[in-house]
Amino acid sequence: MSTTSFDIVLKQGRNSIFSRETLFHYLTFLASIVGIFSLALLLITALVNALGLKTADLSWYVCYLLIVLSPLLAFSWYCTKHQEVRKVATRTIGIIMGGALFGTFLLIIFILLDPQIAFVYFTFAILPTLIVWSYAQSQQNQSIYLSFAPIVTILIGTFLSSFLWKTIPYYPENWLIFVWIFGLPAVFFSRHFLKNTLIESHRDHIGISIVLFSIIIGISSATFTEISPTISILYFLTIIVPIFLYASVHIVSAEQGRVGLLFPLLLILTILLARIVVVSIGAVQPTPWLDLQFVTSPPSRFPIEAGIFPALIGSIFIVLIVGFLSLIFGVGAAIYLEEYAPRTGTFGILTRLIRINISNLAGVPSVVYGLLGLALFINLLGMGFGTVIVSSMTLSLLILPIVIIASQEAIRTVPEALRLASYGLGATKWQTIRNVVLPLSVAGILTGTILSMSRALGETAPLLMIGAATTVFKAPVGLESKVSAMPLQVFHWAFSVKPDLREGVAAAGIILLLFVLLSMNGIAIVLRNKYQKDK
Repeated sequence: MSTTSFDIVLKQGRNSIFSRETLFHYLTFLASIVGIFSLALLLITALVNALGLKTADLSWYVCYLLIVLSPLLAFSWYCTKHQEVRKVATRTIGIIMGGALFGTFLLIIFILLDPQIAFVYFTFAILPTLIVWSYAQSQQNQSIYLSFAPIVTILIGTFLSSFLWKTIPYYPENWLIFVWIFGLPAVFFSRHFLKNTLIESHRDHIGISIVLFSIIIGISSATFTEISPTISILYFLTIIVPIFLYASVHIVSAEQGRVGLLFPLLLILTILLARIVVVSIGAVQPTPWLDLQFVTSPPSRFPIEAGIFPALIGSIFIVLIVGFLSLIFGVGAAIYLEEYAPRTGTFGILTRLIRINISNLAGVPSVVYGLLGLALFINLLGMGFGTVIVSSMTLSLLILPIVIIASQEAIRTVPEALRLASYGLGATKWQTIRNVVLPLSVAGILTGTILSMSRALGETAPLLMIGAATTVFKAPVGLESKVSAMPLQVFHWAFSVKPDLREGVAAAGIILLLFVLLSMNGIAIVLRNKYQKDK
């Protein structure tokens, strides 16, 4: 067969419906559809069980479909036709979710800590330090005394607070403490946020007005609902203040896409209207397992009283320590391997072996790391079973290879020409790493670290190997406290003999765990996009 004939046959085979390329295309498409459908089915099943949607009647679904879902779909379709509107609406929803997460984090901290202690330290240590620091920054010619003044102020304030904590006879109510602790920082944050906008001349009045409005709305909502004023004020400060600041900037600057600011307002109004209609017609509403009581309560053998608070706090403690340890040791190891480690000779061979082993360690099953933590931290060092510090160090070993590899890849993306230019200007190697390499690679480093922390948050086998309890009834208060995690608690509920615990409560735990995981992944994406844009 000639070359021309062969080309014709090959071309006909590629254009044929039965060609291997076409078959591979359809198989990969089918596999993607099956995977997406299976995942969606699992998530929908868990969401239905967590929200108790099976108990609602048809009229409830019709009301929310017509009053809430239809306007939101119409607005979403409008956003798809206008890019600027879509961008503003997406940012607005992101600010709301970020504020809710930040408020939840602060609430958890103040549940663990005594608000009175926070009041004393904020009043006599943190606030005077901020005032002194602001005054020092406002001075053009700073003396050496002004440079050390904030340090001296925080030391004196801390000592004074330690003395005054047990001597003050009367403390304000908790909600007043929250107004004092979070209201003033919100005013300072508003001033700083509005300083470079068109409304600079009125930034003080606008910032104070927004904060006062948030506090008044929080107190009013607590009056007409069962939510405590403390929780209401905290969430309104962390959600309404950023939203109003973002909206004020867009309104004054007359940017395109301001219609996108109406999306959260439309969502709130439609939900309120739907609720009023549902109550007025007497429709049977769902009985959700995932509510505020579930998040703030300890586990219980009664499904109606069961909560995930101790496991939630344990997961937060573990993730924070894991992130701290992994970031320090992982980034440090990556910097050494890429910038300092020899590439030739005997030590160069050793460096290559280390890199190969790090790549291999990234694929080791997680249960092996649990056995390593059991042998190293418990049997050898005697640090105790199932504590916060042992769990954190074990999971740090698990994700450390991933963090190192991600950091190495991020450092390699920095062009060599920039390093040579820095050396040519007289910078040392460390100055080049600090001022050139790390700023340009921080996006990849943070993304890899946060995604690795997400994996650590969802691990169960290593925690079981080191003796972590599937259920604890008190939140950890220190590094030596016994700890559980959300995956362990969900694992315990999933094998319960009670159907409500096995289906409803476990599904609520799964949805909460997925929400935390997706939030962390979203933070990683936002940080990556921000630093790539700055880059």
